[in-house]
Amino acid sequence: MVGKKVFKWLFHYVNKENIMKIKYLFKTPTIITSFVLLIIALILIIINKLLFKQVLVDYISGTITEIFGIIITILFVQLIFDKKSTDNKKDEELKKIIRSDKIICLLIERYTSFLHYMTHDYKVVFSINPSLNTDFNISDMKGLHRKSLNENTGRDRSTISLFYESELELRNIFMSLIQNIDFNFFPEISSLLLEYIKVSYQFDARSEILNNERLRSGPDKKNFTLIIEEYLEKSAEKILNEYLEGKMLYRNMLLPYINLYIMLIKQKNILIKYNENIKKYIKENMENTVA
Repeated sequence: MVGKKVFKWLFHYVNKENIMKIKYLFKTPTIITSFVLLIIALILIIINKLLFKQVLVDYISGTITEIFGIIITILFVQLIFDKKSTDNKKDEELKKIIRSDKIICLLIERYTSFLHYMTHDYKVVFSINPSLNTDFNISDMKGLHRKSLNENTGRDRSTISLFYESELELRNIFMSLIQNIDFNFFPEISSLLLEYIKVSYQFDARSEILNNERLRSGPDKKNFTLIIEEYLEKSAEKILNEYLEGKMLYRNMLLPYINLYIMLIKQKNILIKYNENIKKYIKENMENTVA
């Protein structure tokens, strides 16, 4: 029973990361010095056993005690040094994350604004503050091909085209952060950034959706996006439920919009978690600075 527990502990502990740490530890000057002193102490112990002269025995015993005292002191100093070095690296990593977050906050705000315009009726869009915590249905996206109501971005582009632009900006900066920050101390932030990137690629339907804005349908050359708007309002909820139940949607014109909706829900939740984590770390950083 005990052997089984020991085996489980070894299996859990002996992984690539811990092996690398042990290898690094054994290469440090402090550990090398300690091993040399330990070997000297062992040699003296052996000599001590072989000698019979009391004076030499006492002298060697005292030397051995001093050597073990030196080893303990060296290891203790190394422990303090490593702790300080680790804290410094963690602080540096957190500073990089917080510094990057200043730009990310602006991009998330832009993302949230276009998500808000895209999922709310134009009659009430200005009466509700944009928020990632706002729930919406796929039918609420019916106006996504309408021209933007945002004065700052102009009214000559559709809301969905502006949204995809902001979504891509976030994806690019997240990819840049993954490449430039190790995230050794804040892996949960790295996981969220990677999850956003994964979802962005997995449910990417921008080419099909934006291409629909150039299409015309029927003898009267009706704008195809008007047909999409009607289907999103009247049929999308039913088709979405069928899709989530496992029904395959072959060549269904609403499939790109279903992928968009799923992407929005997933990314929205990821960004909410990101904001929660960043706020927590900024608060901890401020508390540590004051302390």
